[in-house]
Amino acid sequence: MNGLVGRIPVVRSFIIRRFAMRISIYADRAQIHSSSGDTSYLLDALDACFDVTLHTEPDSEACRQADVIFVRFSRSTPPPTRFLHDLRGHKDTLFVNPPESLLSFASKRHLLLFPHLTVPTIITRSRPRILRFARRHGVIVLKPLNGHSGKGIIRIDCASKGEDEAWAAVRDHIDRIGTPVVQAYVDQVREWGDKRVNIVAYEPISAVRTLPADDSFICHRSVGGREVPAQLSAQDLAILNDVIPFLRSHRIWWAGIDIVGPYLGEINLSSPMMIRRADEANRTTMGKRSVIRLLHQYANCHGL
Repeated sequence: MNGLVGRIPVVRSFIIRRFAMRISIYADRAQIHSSSGDTSYLLDALDACFDVTLHTEPDSEACRQADVIFVRFSRSTPPPTRFLHDLRGHKDTLFVNPPESLLSFASKRHLLLFPHLTVPTIITRSRPRILRFARRHGVIVLKPLNGHSGKGIIRIDCASKGEDEAWAAVRDHIDRIGTPVVQAYVDQVREWGDKRVNIVAYEPISAVRTLPADDSFICHRSVGGREVPAQLSAQDLAILNDVIPFLRSHRIWWAGIDIVGPYLGEINLSSPMMIRRADEANRTTMGKRSVIRLLHQYANCHGL
């Protein structure tokens, strides 16, 4: 990956032909009809090249003959656990992403696997642990363990409060969101923004950076953030070099890697997004074309 510094790899021209490879896409209606979502963005391109079947209900029997299965339910309406367990019987199928990985790593607990890459992070409801963490870092951020879209994230300046007042604010938020991800606040986030790098078939195919609104530290469009073009830095590549072996070992074919300055922010594998927004921000279709190219490669390698 050394040749990728400062840019996403160039997609070389390839001949587009229709393959007999059968692709089943499971997605809720919100994903399909979203004008900014990747499911609707990729659907026509996939259908032009492959035998695509779209499902809006989690019926594991309907995809028994599929060569590739995309599970694209939104994070607000995740697929039922029983459905994911049923899909585990499909041994010769490319899953995007595998049921085992979705069951094991969909929440933000995966951040604890990369303490050398993240800002200081704990996941707990324990008053002593949180207050000890707050004394060490001063300003902390609380996030929902299974949160998305910038929802339920708050910042608490514990340094300016007494412990009882700080804990009251923490406890009140825990009552609303459940067990929190607690992280040290980094003021430079306003400058750095949140860079989303989409990794497909273990290579970076697109990047886009979201800057927070002037009165916010949360980098998401839903709370006023705005997307700007992005390139990969040497620092980004160092993070990706650490994360990609994890993706390979768990057969995670498509992941959205969030990078905040020098830190790993999150690995989104339940329903990764922002290929469309990266293409729009960078005024290209490279992200979409890369997905098709990589599926063509998979079909060729497997005689499909």
